[in-house]
Amino acid sequence: MLVTILVAQFAGAASSTTCNPSPQVLAALSTSTHHTVTASQVCGQLKGEFSNVQFQGSSTSQAKTTGVAAVDTFTKRYADNVLSTSFDRVFAFTAILSIIGVIPALFLRKPEKSSTDQAALAAA
Repeated sequence: MLVTILVAQFAGAASSTTCNPSPQVLAALSTSTHHTVTASQVCGQLKGEFSNVQFQGSSTSQAKTTGVAAVDTFTKRYADNVLSTSFDRVFAFTAILSIIGVIPALFLRKPEKSSTDQAALAAA
């Protein structure tokens, strides 16, 4: 159940994670693709990839590498931030469920031992 919740968080985390590629990353991408690449194109592509993770069942640890160090480093940092945000949300969900479960448990009573139970224990 928690893995399902985690995967569902990828799209939201991808859209809320800041994506600011440096000029070096944009220049490297422009050079490798042979046309000008803007920050919004890079961010849109990254956000789209993470939004589709839940539907394709692919793993973010298998991120595509471009062979350009600056681009790969930026992509890995973005992926790490998305995963961190997703895990934070799942942890918060689990903590809330635990607190909700502990509160009623505090009001449970210990069962009283009857005299027949005490006699059976003494005989044993």
